[in-house]
Amino acid sequence: MRPALTAWLLLLAAAAPALEPRIVRGPYLQALLETSVEVLWTTESPGRGALELSEEAGPPRIVPDPAPAASHSVQLEGLTPGTAYGYRVLHDGSPLHVDPFRFRTSPRPGEGEIRISVIGDSGSGDELQLAVAGVVREIRPDIFLHTGDLDYMGDVDLTVFGPYREILAGACLFPARGNHDLSLDWTSLFHAPPGGPADLPAVYSFDWGSAHFAAADTNAVALAGGAQLAWLEADLAAAREAGRHWIILYMHEPIYTVGSYSVLELAAREVIPAIADRHRVDLVLSGHDHNYQRSHPVRGDVVRDAWQDPELASPAGTIYVVTGGGGGILYSEILRSDHRFSRVFLYMHHALELVIGPTRIEGRALAPLRGVVDRFAITKGPRPELRFLRGDVDSNGGIDVADPIRILFHLFIGPSLQCPAAADADASGLPLDIGDPIYLLNHLFLGGPPPEPPFPECGKADGADDAFCTRAGCAG
Repeated sequence: MRPALTAWLLLLAAAAPALEPRIVRGPYLQALLETSVEVLWTTESPGRGALELSEEAGPPRIVPDPAPAASHSVQLEGLTPGTAYGYRVLHDGSPLHVDPFRFRTSPRPGEGEIRISVIGDSGSGDELQLAVAGVVREIRPDIFLHTGDLDYMGDVDLTVFGPYREILAGACLFPARGNHDLSLDWTSLFHAPPGGPADLPAVYSFDWGSAHFAAADTNAVALAGGAQLAWLEADLAAAREAGRHWIILYMHEPIYTVGSYSVLELAAREVIPAIADRHRVDLVLSGHDHNYQRSHPVRGDVVRDAWQDPELASPAGTIYVVTGGGGGILYSEILRSDHRFSRVFLYMHHALELVIGPTRIEGRALAPLRGVVDRFAITKGPRPELRFLRGDVDSNGGIDVADPIRILFHLFIGPSLQCPAAADADASGLPLDIGDPIYLLNHLFLGGPPPEPPFPECGKADGADDAFCTRAGCAG
């Protein structure tokens, strides 16, 4: 090339405006709490990164990344609880986008509501995952919980940072680790709040609003040795001692399930229920089974207060929700599995929305194009009374020959009863025995004595066990 032409091309290149680098990952939030958050992003070329941060009322301030790089991390401290912030990503002093992203810090416990989205088993990178991502965007969560299996494809930009780019810029992702996530460079991708076991990066906890959240790692290596379980026991005990309004535990493996994993042995199933019972955990969230399920309240491996459903006031058990319909291939219900604990099973992709206040949790499962497919609520406060008509086994409002027949079927063939307390015809207490159907038959056909109260009107019986009562048959 002639020297004059070379010089001309060099002058043109020097005069041309520099192209702004493109953000190739993020920005996304990590460890968003009451007064702090970390913002991470990656650009296609290195430079000096910074954030332009602004409150709703107040001038913006610039918070720099300490050193030039392509991968950036800016820690924001001293934020105001329960406050909305806007931010823009800067590169060498220039903004990389026009409209600011927005997030809200956690409010103090007892101050207002928080909105959470929960999904699991999403990492397919296809249109099913994108459809569920659309549901999450509509929820507009403050924080975004994931019950594991973020990435099936070996490409987190395809399965995590691409589908949820808009969401993660404004709602902090708090993931649990699934069995398909073991190959991820977890500590570089996700920066959990401090305080978890040093050698278990996917085990951590945090407070957000009126709730305490704890993420468990149900992979076999993480459960081995007992360090995680000891930490979890201490963490939940501290949360109860501190008076946290709600305790929510989330992980990958399901505990009570009637899906594909109901017939397999799972390590979490052996240890989590006892921990949840001891610390009166309100809600356990999991994935792994690709469907939506909600249990009755369970404590001591016994259903409690199911008759209250779907408005549960201070239930005497933990509710277990499987939310594994984030985009992976769906798994069917297994009919031969143990259905005692199951309230809802839905074979559909979905996201779970939780609205949490100081005294109430409202849960809604939302499916693409279908809207709300399940809803429930848990409240703190006075418990309602279990009211029933003694002897009204089928809850039809009266006593007839069908009632003793149902008890006989239960005793000798096996089908469960809706409310065993109502079937305690002779008032001898549970468990039921042959005396109960004989007592009813004697009353119906031989003029024997009627059942003791509550009879002939609906009412409450002192000491009546509400175990497995899924419908009490009395209004109010």
